[in-house]
Amino acid sequence: MRIRYLLFAGIFILLLSGTSLSWADTAPVLTVRTGVHPDFDRIVFDWPRKVAYSLHHDGDHATIQFSAPAQARFGSDIVHLTRAHDFSSTLDQNGNLTVSFIVGPKSTLKDFVSDKSVVIDIQGEAAPTQNANTAVPATPPTPAPPAPVPEAKTAAIIPPSAPTPAPVTAPTATTSAPLAVPVPTTEKPSTPALNTLAPELDATKPIAQAPIAAPTPVITATAQSKLLTVSPIDISDTPLLVASLDPHTATRATIYQRAGYGYIIFDRKLTLTADALAAGQQALRVGLEALDLPKASGFRFLVPADVEIRATRNGTVWQIFLSKQEPDVPVSTSLVAQPDFALGSRFLLPLPDAPEPVRLTDPVVGDDLILVPLAQTEAFSVGRKLADFQILPAAQGLIIKPLTDKLIVRAVTDGIEITAEGGLHLSGSNDTGAVQQSSQKAKAAASGKSMFDFAAWRGKPDETFTLTRQRLQQTIVDVPEAERNRARLELARFYFAHGYGEEAAALLAYLSKQVPDLMAHADFLAISGASKILAYRPEEGLKNLDTPLLANQPEIELWQAVAQAELRNWNDAEEKFSITETMLSGYPEPFYSRFSVLAIEAALAAGKDREAADWLDRLETGPHREEADPAIEYLHGVLHAKAGRAAAAEQAWKDVEASNDRLYKIRAELALIDLGVSTGSLTPAQAADRLEALRFGWRGDDLEVDILHRLGHFYIEAKNVKAGLNALSKTVQLYPNSPMAPLIQEEMSSVFRDVFLGELGKNLSPLDSLTLYQQYHNLMPTGTEGIAVTRNLAERLVAIDLLDQAADLLEDLVKNKLQGEEKAHTSSRLAAIRLLDHKPDAALTALDYSNGDTLPADLQNERQLLRAKALSDLHRDDEALTLLRDNNHDAAKILRADINMHAQHWSEAAKALLELVGAPPKAGEALNHDQTEWLVNCAIALSLAGDQTGIDKLAIDYGAAMAGTPENDTFRILTQPEKTAQLRDIAAAQSKISDVDMFQGFLNNYRKTENAADKSANKPAASP
Repeated sequence: MRIRYLLFAGIFILLLSGTSLSWADTAPVLTVRTGVHPDFDRIVFDWPRKVAYSLHHDGDHATIQFSAPAQARFGSDIVHLTRAHDFSSTLDQNGNLTVSFIVGPKSTLKDFVSDKSVVIDIQGEAAPTQNANTAVPATPPTPAPPAPVPEAKTAAIIPPSAPTPAPVTAPTATTSAPLAVPVPTTEKPSTPALNTLAPELDATKPIAQAPIAAPTPVITATAQSKLLTVSPIDISDTPLLVASLDPHTATRATIYQRAGYGYIIFDRKLTLTADALAAGQQALRVGLEALDLPKASGFRFLVPADVEIRATRNGTVWQIFLSKQEPDVPVSTSLVAQPDFALGSRFLLPLPDAPEPVRLTDPVVGDDLILVPLAQTEAFSVGRKLADFQILPAAQGLIIKPLTDKLIVRAVTDGIEITAEGGLHLSGSNDTGAVQQSSQKAKAAASGKSMFDFAAWRGKPDETFTLTRQRLQQTIVDVPEAERNRARLELARFYFAHGYGEEAAALLAYLSKQVPDLMAHADFLAISGASKILAYRPEEGLKNLDTPLLANQPEIELWQAVAQAELRNWNDAEEKFSITETMLSGYPEPFYSRFSVLAIEAALAAGKDREAADWLDRLETGPHREEADPAIEYLHGVLHAKAGRAAAAEQAWKDVEASNDRLYKIRAELALIDLGVSTGSLTPAQAADRLEALRFGWRGDDLEVDILHRLGHFYIEAKNVKAGLNALSKTVQLYPNSPMAPLIQEEMSSVFRDVFLGELGKNLSPLDSLTLYQQYHNLMPTGTEGIAVTRNLAERLVAIDLLDQAADLLEDLVKNKLQGEEKAHTSSRLAAIRLLDHKPDAALTALDYSNGDTLPADLQNERQLLRAKALSDLHRDDEALTLLRDNNHDAAKILRADINMHAQHWSEAAKALLELVGAPPKAGEALNHDQTEWLVNCAIALSLAGDQTGIDKLAIDYGAAMAGTPENDTFRILTQPEKTAQLRDIAAAQSKISDVDMFQGFLNNYRKTENAADKSANKPAASP
């Protein structure tokens, strides 16, 4: 083998010695990596940008042709390849690279693009090798043709350690020759590393170039312009390099000529001068004048008449050529017409990372231009005039001359958008019959190789789904036990590639249990997580994908976006969809349509309607599943509704209702109900009725959650709080793990608070309030809000005489939640309610929950009265009277009188009542109702005490004032029976004492709201 290596090295030196300055000398160096795997050999061409190519395989010969020039630099590991050898490289008349090699006659070649690299996998038997003892005949040189550029020429293939050959000046065209490689210093490893390509070789060493013969003299223009030009007579059809500018970073550029000047505009602001950009390059042959641009850098130079510009980029160096020959610059990219775009007709230039357009006023012509700097070989060389703008020819990039002030050229997520206010003047696709092209196709080509080989995993092209599934299932049965897990993995991949996530996830879960080490492999974690996401188990899927093994993988971010959308984390989903759009555009069905719909919904939910419209347009105008049409129409309705076009939205949703898609029929009906309520054509109650008819139309996922959620919402809006809370509660019970469950639970808590603290519960009966409180006690807010809810409910219960239930609520507050003065205040109220419920023992217990001398005076007085009343009800009258001895408040006087009356202390009772009535009124003054009641009770007490003198004095002092009052007859019978022809009935008067409860009026104040009771706590009152 060493003889063969030396032979290749010798041929390599011969190839170098035969090169002359041409495309091969100026073409960029292309690193080629190789790798050996158990089932295939791999060759990787690491282009600095995306390059079109074609692969031809005929017998044992394979050829790959690229659409760009390059010098192939092969690594030393090429000698380890067994399935390919005898590599050779040539450049055609346009300088484009072609690489040929020998493979086995029955070999299979698979090619794909990974980012910017072109990859070829060779499967099958080893390639036939040449006898090592047979000398390789040298190909005699062919006389050079008269044309300046040869028809075909072998490119210089530079090994990493080869010395730089001396330049030669005599051009010689040669035929394709075998590749020369350096002699390896180590033996070939017995077992190559799996899934590992050969390391990249050093491509930074300079490539020697032959000097340009007979350099063209530099001619100086006028001093005012400070520009240099080239004499026209010295420029031929052969392109002449006149400027090489190196920004030392990859840049886009617009290069063109107009009105006697050449222009080069970069896509960013550079800090380097023209001399600094040209440093280390061939000397400038033109003088460059800097242009004053705000956000970009650019230069211009004089161009002689009848001279054309060419441009190319070699690494980071932009090279500008002048030639008399008409340049053949291909239009390597094109504008995509979108006349039916939702936001107005437009053109789109699909670009994965669009630059900011540069606006320039032509310094000679004086008109305004919009320049779009592009990467190498991306040029619009043919002029074109449209209704709104004109495309000017360019050697590099895109030049737009606006024909209307309303023209808009801007960078958007999927490229450069050319539009105008209200849209461009474009014929509709139905009028022209043209099929609208979206950016999907261009982006799919640029998206790179997927981590998931969908095409291979789907099975043989000539097999149906059922046949492939049966074959794979039978394989699991037929193969030995040791091979069955591999067969199961193949079946799981098959299910996954067809979109059967649940089936794939189940098989992969089984495999992970059988072979736990699989969970340490990135590819297994990727398909496992993706399968779970596909099966609507996003949390589990995200857990698999959240690993350093899959970090910085754009495709993983796409699946994370899908999972976040399923979890309704719309903002996170939209952010990830926006950066994985290119990857998604290359996905096959059924993934593309399903994921695109999720991307649109995420954009809509995140408030990015323009991005949603872009997604929707790409989905609708590009290839998609027919089953996605109802979803597309439904989303059109959402966009219409958000834009305020209610009629268009309604029509779109009605069209969806007429489809056979059950899912979107339900969603459309939901949308129509929401629209009806928002426009006023439906009341919340009517909306609830329609939802009741819909709730059984779809069961078992987040859509049912939406239906029940809306149902509860509309019931509550219709003031049917009980039905609304029931619907929301059922939603949470049925779907506790739904992403919507926490939101619905929070909404229920808000409704619960509003029932007891806001306006929502004002029309609710106390019994309904108690029912809601007991049924949804778990919604009780914490802290001060919870205390307020409990108090509010207690007051409602007191109002309808449910005293025991009200007292239980307040007792829980006093015992477990309150402190200090608030506790004393609430315990006082609790004691009053217990007294109203005729439970004096419980009232004393309530008062004992809180004691202290630091309480406000009015609160201490209230608590003293309540305690005295409880003692009186327990027939502990002496203790009660002792407690009230020094209390001179009106309420205390009433209570003292009441206690004395029930204790049959008639004289003390009469004295206390007269103290309450006050001095006899003057002539013409009337007594109030309370005073008349007290006077009657005083007469009863005096009668029972046998105090006739007191009775007579009472009649004299108050008889006239009592005349005309409702109590006058009773008062006269008790005080002046002889004048009424009736005898005083002492027994009847005594029996009336049992009906007297003068303090009850005080207690009845507690049946009002708590605040009202506080204000009237010390107001004197008497019961009839």
